Amino acid sequence: NGRWGDKRQSLVIGSVETGPMTIYELPFDHVSTNIFIRDEYYDILSLDGLSGDRSISGGFILNDRKSEDVDRKIQFHANSTLEVPKYARLAGPELPEILAPYVFETPPKIATSGTVEFRDTGIAEDVETQVESKGTFRFFEFPVQNAAFNVHVKNGTVDVSDITGEFGSGKLTATVHSEEAQAGRTVQFKAKLEDAKLDEAATAFTDFRRRSSPDAKEPVESLLSGKGTLNMEAEATGPASDVWGFTGKGTATIAHAELGHIRILGPLSKLFEGTILNFSSFRLTNADAVFTINGDRLVFSKLELTGPSAQLRSFGNFRMPTSELEFNTTIFPFRESSMPVMNVLGFVLEPFSRALELRLSGTISKPKWAFAAGAAVPKYEPVKPPALIQQSDPATEEPATPPAEQPKS
Repeated sequence: NGRWGDKRQSLVIGSVETGPMTIYELPFDHVSTNIFIRDEYYDILSLDGLSGDRSISGGFILNDRKSEDVDRKIQFHANSTLEVPKYARLAGPELPEILAPYVFETPPKIATSGTVEFRDTGIAEDVETQVESKGTFRFFEFPVQNAAFNVHVKNGTVDVSDITGEFGSGKLTATVHSEEAQAGRTVQFKAKLEDAKLDEAATAFTDFRRRSSPDAKEPVESLLSGKGTLNMEAEATGPASDVWGFTGKGTATIAHAELGHIRILGPLSKLFEGTILNFSSFRLTNADAVFTINGDRLVFSKLELTGPSAQLRSFGNFRMPTSELEFNTTIFPFRESSMPVMNVLGFVLEPFSRALELRLSGTISKPKWAFAAGAAVPKYEPVKPPALIQQSDPATEEPATPPAEQPKS
C-alpha cells in the first residue's frame, strides 16, 4: 500500500515463488523469496534458488536511506553451491572479474556474511567467507586438491587464513595477505608442504608452469621421476598481476628417492666414460636445498644430493618458465659407503675433488654437463633479488664454491 510514485510512502510485505527464470542472465530452475520493503529499506527475509543440483539460500537487508548519521549499506548472509565465478554476478557486476583467478573444478561450498557501506569517502566492506571445494582448485593457475580456506575482506585488504589442501598427495597449509599498493595490488604468502610424493608434485608443478607460461619452448614433462618424499617451505611477496614477479625464500628436502635416475643427471654417465669413475653406479637418495625466489628464477645457495656412495654439492639458478639451468657442481665420490675401504678411498680422493667440478647448463629435458677446467667454461653467479640483498638469512647469502674438505657424514 502507499501513494503511487512515492517510494518513501510505500509498504510491501509478501512472498514470491517462480519456476524457471533468469536473474542477471543467470538461469535458475526455481526461486522463492519473502520480502519486506518500506521507505527505501529492503529486507529480503529469505532467498532460495535452484539451478540443477546447485543451490543458494540466504537473505540481505538494504538500507538505501542516507542521513547525517547513517550511511547507505547492505547486510547479507548466504550459503551457496553455485558455480564460481559465474554466479558471483548476483553479489555485484564487478565480482566475476575479481574472482577470475579462483578456478574450481567442482563448484565449492561457500558460506559468507558481511556488511558493505556506501560512504561519502568510498565503499567500506567487512566480509567473512568460508570455502570448501572438492577436486582441483586453481589460484592463478597453481593447482591444489580438496582445498578449504577462510577469507576476510575489509576495506580492500584480503586475508586468506587456515588454507589446507593437497599438492602431490602431500599436506599443504598456507596463509595469504593481499592489499592495494601504489603500484597495484600485492600478494604475500607463506606455504608449507609435507610428505608429498615427489613424482606427483613434479608433474603438478610442470602443469602449472605450462599454464602460466604457454609460450615456453620447454616440452611439458615431469621435472623429476621415481619415488621419493618432498617437504618444502616458502614465503614470498609480489604483484597480484604477475605470477613470475615475486621475491622470497624457501627450503626443500627430498628423502628415499632414486635421484640418480632423473633426466638431469643422465648425461653424467657419458661425461665420465674412460675415467675410473662410473657415475651410473652412484646412488643419490636424498636432497637438501636452500633457495631464494627472484622473479621467474629460483636461486639456490645450497643444493646437496647425497647417497650411500656419493655427494653432489651445487649452487646456481633455475629459470622456472623455460627450465633453464645454470649450476656449479662438485662431486664427492664414495661418501657414506657401507664398506670401510670405500670410506678410506673417498678420503684419499678428496683433495682431487676440484677435478670433479662441473658446470650444468641447458634445460631440464636437454641438460649439458662440462668439466669446469678451462676459461671457456663459465662459473655461474646466482642472481639475488634486490629486496633481499641486505638480509642476512642463509637463503640470501652469497654462496661460495663447495669446499674441498672431507664432508661430514
